Amino acid sequence: MGNNGITIIIPDVHQNYRFIEKILNENDPAGIDRFLFLGDFFDAKDTFFSTVDALDKTLKLVSEMISCYREKVILILGNHDVVYFFNRDQSGVNLPARTELHRYYGIPDRKKMTLVRSLDLSEFWETFQLAHFEQGYLFSHAGVTLDHWSKRLPVMDNVDNLNLLIGSLVNDHDELNVLFRAGFSRGGDLERGGPLWLDWNREFTEEIGIPQIVGHTVGSNWRKAGRSYCLDAQQKCYGILREGKLEIKTV
Repeated sequence: MGNNGITIIIPDVHQNYRFIEKILNENDPAGIDRFLFLGDFFDAKDTFFSTVDALDKTLKLVSEMISCYREKVILILGNHDVVYFFNRDQSGVNLPARTELHRYYGIPDRKKMTLVRSLDLSEFWETFQLAHFEQGYLFSHAGVTLDHWSKRLPVMDNVDNLNLLIGSLVNDHDELNVLFRAGFSRGGDLERGGPLWLDWNREFTEEIGIPQIVGHTVGSNWRKAGRSYCLDAQQKCYGILREGKLEIKTV
């Protein structure tokens, strides 16, 4: 999509299916060109939604959106989704890679994993990307820096290169790929995190030269730095991108 149409940007859901329902009630899907989720569907931050039932409702609602609207829905992979994404059926991850995943991310919650494996989530998993570009903005869960971006390449080549790596959990030495690792400020082992872990307050920059819209770093409200935005405000706001202009709405 170029610089036309209407894109609804839904930041970190964290099992809060009511957040999605409110947005759908405010925006007739028939008039929307894209629903773009910024990731983190799993692991509730609000105790009310920290149940397997809330996760069940969240996954079914998003899956229904994908089934109904197909190419209108884009899911960005978040750090809280990673352990479930790579433990899903048909993930293709071997035991050494899975061991490395669990060493870094921990073991997935048993009840949640049982639910995930009981549902038909094939379209849900297949819809995930690491990055997306439209209407002049780059979307990822946490932000992209020159660690994973080349100014010598066209924008879409960079985006395609990132998305090709979504299944590359480990490198040739069975070490967790840097794309999935955190920086020192988030307790990781890198100078700064990759696009699933980059900290908005301490690591984010606009060095790639393209405005970005991200989630991941939670705050009491949305934030802006230069031409870029962080929309993770504890399910209190979402974005409407129309002809390259962003409107932020509260729910």
